[in-house]
Amino acid sequence: QNGSIKCKKCLVNNGFVLLQRKDVFCGDCLSDYCSHKFRSTIGKSKAIHSGERVLIAFSGGVNSSAMVRMITDGLKEVQHKKLRFVPSLVHIDESILSDEPIERNEPIIKEIRDLMLDTKWQCFVSSLHMSYRENDTNFYTDLIQQSVDSQSDNDCRKAFMDSFSGIKSLTSKQEFVKRMRNRLIADIAYIEKFDKIFFANNSTDLAINLMSDVSVGKGIQLQSEAAFIDERNETPILRPMRELTAKEITFYVVYQKLNFVVTKNLATNTSLKSSIQRMTETFLNGLQSEFPATLFTIIKTGDKLKVSDSQSHDKCIVCKTSIDTTDRPKCSALESLRLTQNLSNNSNYDIIEESNNSANN
Repeated sequence: QNGSIKCKKCLVNNGFVLLQRKDVFCGDCLSDYCSHKFRSTIGKSKAIHSGERVLIAFSGGVNSSAMVRMITDGLKEVQHKKLRFVPSLVHIDESILSDEPIERNEPIIKEIRDLMLDTKWQCFVSSLHMSYRENDTNFYTDLIQQSVDSQSDNDCRKAFMDSFSGIKSLTSKQEFVKRMRNRLIADIAYIEKFDKIFFANNSTDLAINLMSDVSVGKGIQLQSEAAFIDERNETPILRPMRELTAKEITFYVVYQKLNFVVTKNLATNTSLKSSIQRMTETFLNGLQSEFPATLFTIIKTGDKLKVSDSQSHDKCIVCKTSIDTTDRPKCSALESLRLTQNLSNNSNYDIIEESNNSANN
């Protein structure tokens, strides 16, 4: 804390947090700053209309808990500032990935559900392994109505774990889990006829994801993964927290004394070189501490990415992106990744000559 330094905005209260290595904010001004950025991100997009139903992805963590508070406050505002959409929550239980016995995970699951019910909004819960369900009937639970899943839980668990166990690298496992989680949320939103989905990704998350995606050779997916609006699914996904950093949100949660749940994920307690995502996170956080404009620059660069008009009408069944693996140009993300893999596995420099000839042709 910077208790002896006054807030740069109100010039009255003592400082609570230092942002961008130079800006001192008190707790009240930090809260106003975060709320304003959240609301302006939604407002300037003009993507949300009065009365629309919005499904909010809720993990119970810092980001989603902060977003729920900002929405709750926005619904209580005076007439001209009031948020006018109808929010609901959805949580995807990922305890199937845990090495802990079921009894150890139950208190965490209950805590997350209690946080959801405290909002008095409509709440849905599903499990990650339900991404391997046989049909779209009753694969999620409405916490208010207490409807229960009817599909065979054991069959879904086995099918999911069979696929998950076959994935070798942590990089691919993290990507697989993200895809399955997002797919479940999109399916629930479509079945329940929601107009929009909110994800709580902050600018730190999005910058790390963008650089990681470039590193693994993604091309056509980059624009949708980094943008404010992702329209690949039937229900558009919006990221209203994208202009806030992880540090800003963390101190907002601390000052507001919000309850949140700390859960383990695949990267918890792993080494810095365990996955591309983990390495990218360490690298960017180090840069951000020395150069505060790092994340902003990456996000703004991502906003400039555009998708070619000549895209296939065929969609990937997992991510819903247009298929770009057929008739691809010689100079593409996929070809670059292939060249990198060949160079890593083969010391024969003929592969470089082959690639150069292909590019020249």
